[in-house]
Amino acid sequence: MSENIKQIRHNVPSFESVEDLRSALNSKGGPCTTDLYPRDGTTKLNQLEARFAQLARVKPEDLVLCSSGMSAVVNTLEAITQNGDTVACAWQTYSQTGVYVAEQLIKKGIRVVFFDSGSPDDIERVISKNKPSVIFSETVSNGPDTPVLDAEQLLEACEQAEIDPYIVLDNTLPLSTGYDLSPLLEKNQKVIGVESATKSYAFNTELAGIIYSHDQTLVSKLRQHRITKGFGPNLTTIAALDDTLPESREEFDRRNTRIFTVSKALAHCVASTFARSSEFTVSHPSLPSHANSNYAQRKLVDGSSPIFYIQCTGSTDQSCSTRALRTWPKLWL
Repeated sequence: MSENIKQIRHNVPSFESVEDLRSALNSKGGPCTTDLYPRDGTTKLNQLEARFAQLARVKPEDLVLCSSGMSAVVNTLEAITQNGDTVACAWQTYSQTGVYVAEQLIKKGIRVVFFDSGSPDDIERVISKNKPSVIFSETVSNGPDTPVLDAEQLLEACEQAEIDPYIVLDNTLPLSTGYDLSPLLEKNQKVIGVESATKSYAFNTELAGIIYSHDQTLVSKLRQHRITKGFGPNLTTIAALDDTLPESREEFDRRNTRIFTVSKALAHCVASTFARSSEFTVSHPSLPSHANSNYAQRKLVDGSSPIFYIQCTGSTDQSCSTRALRTWPKLWL
């Protein structure tokens, strides 16, 4: 028998008895402890989710692995919104998240209002005025100004307004290393974490995303939606992620902290170099010029962002900033 045929047979579900089959089928929608049809779940997927949960600092039963970061965002929002809801969304987010919220949610009959996630005053305003049923924000925004959310203050604002919305926090940039969401999940079961796993976990070799929450009713709903809508990872992705993930949280944190440290150093170097020019601005949470720098210094590890932004001002464009970076050798010293 060829190795390919052996592998195919290995991936075909088999059961010792009808009772075992019935038990396996009844487990759909929960952590999978046996191999079913791949879209329904496999033991390898269950093991991989447990590894992701360790890195995200949550329990294995709290986490759902998805086919991409965008599928994590979209399927979470679709699971918790309905016609007539009001969704408050941070106005600086990953570009495709903004497109989905502004275009697709509105088509569902959902009212969308926007706020500055780096402004406690604006957070209080949007909550007290609109009483949203869902709030979406990135903890450290993947947007030009990289605003940093004070999530504890957001929860307090909800309490003061006497509302209990779902709060979806995209923690892709800082990860659990830089911004541990687990205390918030413990405090409020309607807090949901989402992350793209494509870059920091898979190094762009595979698309992946994760959702995590202590709300087991919601997690079960998302697991069922993963089967029905088919947004789970495929077998090749599961195998690749299993090879790529660090073996321990300590290794994960060391790797991320090194990235944060280098990004911070580069951001400060570029900002210092561009300080001579009024044509460019640099944004990173650790910079003194950043609107949330004081909070970032207290809360985040080295700014907890693997990226920084260079924005062109006035009449300049991207090509001008590129030429400046190439002609100022001081930057690379």
